[in-house]
Amino acid sequence: MKTFIAEEPKILWTILFFMAMTYAYALEGNIQYFAYAAMAVSFLALTTRYHLTVEEDRLVMIIKVAGVKVRTKQLQAMEITNVHQIIAGSKVIFIVTGKSGQQMKIHRFKPHSFEQEVSEFVDRNELQIKQTVTKERKQ
Repeated sequence: MKTFIAEEPKILWTILFFMAMTYAYALEGNIQYFAYAAMAVSFLALTTRYHLTVEEDRLVMIIKVAGVKVRTKQLQAMEITNVHQIIAGSKVIFIVTGKSGQQMKIHRFKPHSFEQEVSEFVDRNELQIKQTVTKERKQ
């Protein structure tokens, strides 16, 4: 059982935060509150972390915002109906779908051994994997 961590991309949320701060200072009236709301959303996005745990027979993803657990997604191996792997150059995305329609989009996790760990999970539990290659990987 190994845990992997991913975060939201920092640069875009940081740009949004500073743009919203500028607008909050420059605007007047009720419209100014939209800029404050955008600042709050960007701050929360900057503090969002995803924890993926690959266990013997289940995948668990915990979403934390500002260090507080806000959601837990779990998929048992026997509940999984579809595993789709998308390879786009150096990036790999897994989309795992359960019987109830619940989906887990697994990407951007560190260390990069999460790809191998998820592939081993799929093999170990004899699940079918559909693979799409949009851009070949560099060797």
